Amino acid sequence: MATPRGPSSSLSPHAAANGDAQADWWVASDPREALTGRAVAEDHVLGVGGASTMLASITLRTPVGRVLDLGTGCGIQALHASLHAGEVVATDISQRALAYARLTHALSVPDARWDLREGSLLEPVEGEAFDLIVSNPPFVITPPGAPRFEYRDGGLEGDEVVGTLVREVGAHLNPGGVAQFLGNWEIRGAWTERLEQWLSESPVPLDAWVIQRDALDAAEYAETWLRDAGITPERDAARFRAAYEQYLRAFDAAGIEAIGFGAVLLRRPMHGSPTLKRLEEHEGQAPDAARPAPGREPRRT
Repeated sequence: MATPRGPSSSLSPHAAANGDAQADWWVASDPREALTGRAVAEDHVLGVGGASTMLASITLRTPVGRVLDLGTGCGIQALHASLHAGEVVATDISQRALAYARLTHALSVPDARWDLREGSLLEPVEGEAFDLIVSNPPFVITPPGAPRFEYRDGGLEGDEVVGTLVREVGAHLNPGGVAQFLGNWEIRGAWTERLEQWLSESPVPLDAWVIQRDALDAAEYAETWLRDAGITPERDAARFRAAYEQYLRAFDAAGIEAIGFGAVLLRRPMHGSPTLKRLEEHEGQAPDAARPAPGREPRRT
């Protein structure tokens, strides 16, 4: 079984509000490329970043029985879920990520009930249902031939990681259960087309609220994610240029005009048919209605 690399590992403090009390945690991960000065490894395990804190800040914090943290990585969403769930199931395709999640659990919430499982997307929880499913999944769209990394590439083509979640997550929600996750989607024409299609293909009708926070063209997207992995023209001009051109050629061939980024909230109705479908754009801070109740929002450190 994969284990963290000892001295090359990183421990970061993180805190969250729990009513009037404060929870203080240590989160274990690999160090960021900005600290190492080199590109990350293919099995890199990401620590707490902007996307994970955004997801934590908009996740509903109503007390629930079972929570699924899909694609747990270093375990940050599972930590937050521990404050309001009776049981947390956390999954990942990476054995290395699960090793870090175990360390995060042991350091921060050893008495919390975590069930860590290896597997892709919803496969590890086949036949099970949850009150809350939260995920910062490996949603990055990586063209064939471009560098791939476990923490952000789910092994499916294009935006199928997010498409699979939208279509299949409803079958794993209890009545009244909610799924909240981040994602990228390909834009050809109206940005809502992909989401509308996926929602229509869900065998379980769901209430849906999707907020697109940003959209990048191919050049912006390629540079963003290459630099995120430490692949820069300053460090290796030839590798950067080859990967950058691969993104542009692949997106152009597929007719992709831009890549959208945002948050998805899906709810299985308690009774009857869905009553809500909102697909909207909001740049900057998430709308207040999407945020947890006062006193329950995680603090950023």
